[in-house]
This record gives sequence, structure tokens and C-alpha cells, in this order.
Amino acid sequence: MPKKRNVKRLLRPVFYIFCEGEKTEPYYLDHYVKKHCAGYRSIQVKRIKLDEVVKLPKTNRTDPISLVNLAIKQKDMSPGLSGDQFWCVYDREAENVVSAEIHVRAFKAAGDRGINIAFSSVCFEVWLLLHKQDGCAAYISCDDLLKRSKLETYFPGYKKGCRREFSASEVFHARRHVLQMNANTCNVPIKRFTDVTDPRQLVKLNPYTNFHRLLDAIDDFLLALA
Repeated sequence: MPKKRNVKRLLRPVFYIFCEGEKTEPYYLDHYVKKHCAGYRSIQVKRIKLDEVVKLPKTNRTDPISLVNLAIKQKDMSPGLSGDQFWCVYDREAENVVSAEIHVRAFKAAGDRGINIAFSSVCFEVWLLLHKQDGCAAYISCDDLLKRSKLETYFPGYKKGCRREFSASEVFHARRHVLQMNANTCNVPIKRFTDVTDPRQLVKLNPYTNFHRLLDAIDDFLLALA
């Protein structure tokens, strides 16, 4: 009778991303990882499935604190590998929807537990605009942006939850444009601009996004696994 082999699954670090949006941001990230990450191509060769290393759990959470708490709960349940990363993705939105104080509390809770935040003001569509233009005006809400910006001119028929794919050139331009936009918002020369870390200052910025930091972190994470 053949001996049973004791096969132990090799534990690998996991990159968890918790999105407030149910479609737009997850679709963008899923496409980005599959199409633009050299590390992911190497991982495919090694037969490691995407959902084993980069996870986009369904959240059904509509406020920053609940989303951060969900990430903290997952971190507490995870094996505790040193390479695990946890990110939350959400928007500023209008003051009458989510107060500045709630955002500040969410940032503090995340910082205390090592959870990263990809934050956009006022909405994720600010990041999408940067794929085509080098700046963005201030808007009071996502609806305001959709009405007054050139987003639908750049992406005809755009609506929340669309599965539009972005080219490597478009993503490159967004990464370049975001630095100048954030520097302009903070009223400092781009050479002197550094990431804003004070939540009370951060939630007042408009327009602003640090979504590019999440993409940079994904790149570094997947390349390390390749």
C-alpha cells in the first residue's frame, strides 16, 4: 500500500484590498493586476492563481470606519505573515454624506493597526480623469464631477461600475499627473510636495487622490513574489 504523502501548502503573503465601491474600483484593480503587472505574469507561470495572492473581498460596507474595521478583522484572522498587506479604498464624498470627523477616526483606526488607505476626494473618478488630463477642478460630489468634468468626453458612455480597460500609456500619464495635481492642491511646488499624512488636513483637500500609492504597492508586492 503506497505511503500517504504529507503535503504542506506553502503559505505566501497575501495582498488584501477592501473597496467601498462594489464595481468601479474592483474592476479597475482586477484589470490593472492582470494586464499591467510584470510580477503577475511571472506568478501565472508558477501557477499561482490571482485570488491566492491579491484578494478583493466583497465588503458591502458604505462608510470608512466599517470598511477599516473589516480590514482589521481580516488582519486578525490572517496567518500573520510579514509580507501581508491590507488596504482600504474609499472616497471623501460630500460633507453631508460622511463627516470629516468620521474620516479622521477611520484614518486613526487604520494607522493604529497598520492598515493602508487609498483615498480620493471627492471620488474615485478624480483618478480616472488624470488618465487623460494633467489636473482636476474641485467638485462637491461625484454627481457634480460627472456633470461638469470632461470624463464622459474622454470615456463616452461612462457610468459607475463600467468595465473599461485602461492602457499602459493612460496609467502612466495618471501616475505622472497625480503628483502635479496634489502639489497644486496643497499649493506647494511639486519638488517640495510630500504625501499628506495628517488626516485632518487630508480630508480638506479637493481635488486629491493617493490611489497611485496602492498601484505602486501592488507592483512591489507582485514583483517580490515573482
